[in-house]
Amino acid sequence: MNQILTRILIALFALVLQRAASTAQFTLVKDINAQSANASSDPTQFHEMDGTAYFIADDGIDGADLWATSGTNATTNLVFDGQQPNSVPSIMGHVGSTLLFSYSAPSIGSELYASDGTVAGTGLLLDIEPGPTGSDPKIGVAVGGWLLFSAGTPATGCELWRTDGTSSGTSKLFEFDPGLGSSIAFAGVANGVAIITVTTTGQGRELWRSDGSISGTYPVTAFVEPNVGILPIPVVDQYVYFSVYQNDVS
Repeated sequence: MNQILTRILIALFALVLQRAASTAQFTLVKDINAQSANASSDPTQFHEMDGTAYFIADDGIDGADLWATSGTNATTNLVFDGQQPNSVPSIMGHVGSTLLFSYSAPSIGSELYASDGTVAGTGLLLDIEPGPTGSDPKIGVAVGGWLLFSAGTPATGCELWRTDGTSSGTSKLFEFDPGLGSSIAFAGVANGVAIITVTTTGQGRELWRSDGSISGTYPVTAFVEPNVGILPIPVVDQYVYFSVYQNDVS
């Protein structure tokens, strides 16, 4: 009986999806890459801030750059052109009304950029690691008025950083593995704190949390055995679910 009911529900759900697809109306907002009839701008990395969608697109002239739209042709415009055809901006998130993204240029490497949504208000926020190497900032999460992200220098390796959207308010928050660097991945936000997986040389992969402050950044789990493997999945209903691998348990 349960199997029959399940099949009926699946069939009804499929019918609803089919009907929705057949009645949906799609409208071209703007042909960003109009260099040829079949050219595509390949828009990706959509991120909403203050009612505006920011995304990366290629107009067929200058390579992939940062664009913004409010849903109309007139409001779809180029925000940042780094003049580097082989470099693609990576949207990291936003804090307040400031969009943060990373971008790589030959003279400074990959560094942290900021935008208020205007051409004039978009540019390099902080050169964390001066010189062509760059700090390679990675996508993070927004908590407590901060955007947390990972970045690296030769002196510290990859560690946890934070920014409030200003150059003076951008600094290293926590060094998990002093002098060696660590591998950091963000699972999401649960109950107002960032859930982070951290891999260090001595402890392997661990689950951490951070509210954007030094005192509020600490391990969630305290496993006795070192080098425990933690594989997190996205946060669901303010809970983060993850699997743990141990040599004697798995």
